Amino acid sequence: MARWLARDLDHETVLAKVVPHVIAVCPGCRESYEEVLRLQREYEHWDERVAVIEGLQAPLLFAELGEWPFEEQLAAVRDEERFQNWGFCQLLLKKSLEAVFEDPTRAIALAELAVRVAEFLVEEAYDPDWVLDLKARAWAYLGNGLRVLGELWSAESAFRRSEEHMEASMTGNPHIRAEVLDLKGSLRRAQRRLDEAEALAGEALALYRES
Repeated sequence: MARWLARDLDHETVLAKVVPHVIAVCPGCRESYEEVLRLQREYEHWDERVAVIEGLQAPLLFAELGEWPFEEQLAAVRDEERFQNWGFCQLLLKKSLEAVFEDPTRAIALAELAVRVAEFLVEEAYDPDWVLDLKARAWAYLGNGLRVLGELWSAESAFRRSEEHMEASMTGNPHIRAEVLDLKGSLRRAQRRLDEAEALAGEALALYRES
């Protein structure tokens, strides 16, 4: 207790001993803790502050941007720093994936916005390898939308960009790799390259199990 009050308790000990005690005796703290974990899962960021602050801001930014024409959305992402954050990029990707079969044109627009946002994420604020993973996902989602729309040549180009970022990353994140390979497998099926599609699906499944 003395070390905690003196701010001399390391973070691992706080997580292992202090946090479980607090959430066990305080319903309000337990509810807040569960919300923090939910936002971390949804926005896939290791830092609790980033997950909470940007996770809560992202729906508001998305609602604001959604009222503008696409060219104005691109300009806002380029010119306004408040749109250049991890949480907003993740939400754009989620919305793109949700829209891909009902409205592939919208899915492509959302993924293109996510690509632009990811390009503005600075190393001082985010881990550069995690940013590379996010760029890989954004380009893969863009390629997936183009594939559904039948733009197979452009989709192929987008997946090449995705894999370039993925290979440059040092995280070795199996979930990111699995998702990219899974989506690329869908492109190979659309191209009637079925042997390659089957191989990619098998590799993606193994990586999903690993992650």
